[in-house]
Amino acid sequence: MSYLGENINTEDFSDINDIKITELNFSNPATASYIIDRKSATFHSTGGNIYSTTSGGTLIRFNIDSPTDWLDPSSVRVQFDIRNTAVYAAGTNNEQLFLTGGPHSFFKRLRVLSRGIVLHDITEYNRVHEMFSYFKAQNVKTNELSESIYAFDHFGSEFQTDVIDGVTTGNISSGIRPGETMTVMFKPFCGILNQEKYLPLKYCPLVLELEIVTNASDPVVSDGSKNYTGAAAYTAALTSQSWQLEQFKVRCDLLKLDNTLQNEFDNQLLGSSSNRLSIRISNYMSQTFPVNGSNDLSFNMTRALSNLNRVFVSFIKAGGVDRFYSKEYNTFYSTLYANNILTHTSPGTFTATTISDLVNALFKKAIYSKSLDPVYNTQLQIGGKLFPEYPIQSSQESFYLLKKSINDDKIFNKHIHAVDIKAKSYLSDKFIVVFDTCKVNSGTAAYAGIDVRNGSNINLRFKFPPTLDNALLPTYCHTVLESEATFRVMGTFVYLDE
Repeated sequence: MSYLGENINTEDFSDINDIKITELNFSNPATASYIIDRKSATFHSTGGNIYSTTSGGTLIRFNIDSPTDWLDPSSVRVQFDIRNTAVYAAGTNNEQLFLTGGPHSFFKRLRVLSRGIVLHDITEYNRVHEMFSYFKAQNVKTNELSESIYAFDHFGSEFQTDVIDGVTTGNISSGIRPGETMTVMFKPFCGILNQEKYLPLKYCPLVLELEIVTNASDPVVSDGSKNYTGAAAYTAALTSQSWQLEQFKVRCDLLKLDNTLQNEFDNQLLGSSSNRLSIRISNYMSQTFPVNGSNDLSFNMTRALSNLNRVFVSFIKAGGVDRFYSKEYNTFYSTLYANNILTHTSPGTFTATTISDLVNALFKKAIYSKSLDPVYNTQLQIGGKLFPEYPIQSSQESFYLLKKSINDDKIFNKHIHAVDIKAKSYLSDKFIVVFDTCKVNSGTAAYAGIDVRNGSNINLRFKFPPTLDNALLPTYCHTVLESEATFRVMGTFVYLDE
């Protein structure tokens, strides 16, 4: 087999051809007259209408199907109302509900099924969704949040007016008042909805399942949290952790084809068992490991995957950090955060103070010392191969590899060339390390990841700076394995080839 073809130049400019430029091309544009209808459809959740951590259901389920229509996956949004179930008492109690992030923060697990086949099962869903949102340009992320809530940001800028006047007036800009509701919506993060092919719901109906968090305080500001001035302004009298979710819907666009083209697809899918529609999707596997106070970590991840593309590594500190919007799902803990609770007494010497001393320090200055760099030595090993071949030994290298691995890929919008992670954030609460295991970038060629179906051991080695106190180390290591799979539609059968 020869890999040399007509695209190889044998002589300078020998195969360059003139084309008629757009400004001089007056031919009729291509059309799509076979699409005879497009509509904005609504699918309601099955079962009850009230979901919370204390009463009602905890699993929201949608059946998305149609005997004739095709689903545009880019249009899918989950919509629901957040109700503050606290009670207002004039002069004594004005418990408002404050969100700490997007609507995805209310859900700990996402599953997508088609005809009984599990396409996606993402645990720690709110954290996975949050992490991948940072790999988009800031304006893209802001627009997504603007569909439902005020735009939230992270370290480096203040994202809301943080004013509390007292229990009588409770004048806070972003709170949901007692008894009131707020409508929000978001696009579920999963491979089948991130790809660009229309889905024939006649042959691959989708079932979408969302499971809400166990702890009611996970997605909202907790009692006693500090504001930007360092005061414990979010008191029990002003802050609610009592909520319920209502009126769940899926909004999406459905397209209808004319009979001629629809019959062609029907004949193709029903005429022969060898005919199929193949759709390339990404899958995400989430795992959490306890750190147990060690500076030298080693974790084994056992997965049988034919195309492992990337391994994302982040860390969780129990209790997050001391900010009113910090939760475990949105805090990607960096040990360099310890700079703000250490006093630098002499070169290489640090004395611990207290957590409360960092209240405003991180917003005013970023203290960097090589001896406290969160990346002391880290490497991924799969079988006998190392990623990268020389270990990562600084946060600068780590950020370079993160940006390199996600920027040249259509999955992460390669034309944007930016991520929504500021330097100060990366060194504090948006610290994410990426190991790229693709032989070529997946935006260039499909199924270029490494094959680990043969039982190869996936081992992560991570060393923290030896100068750090164990009390400053993270509590958990969170890994997300991104792989490629093929979703195949064969008449009344579907299957996932991993």
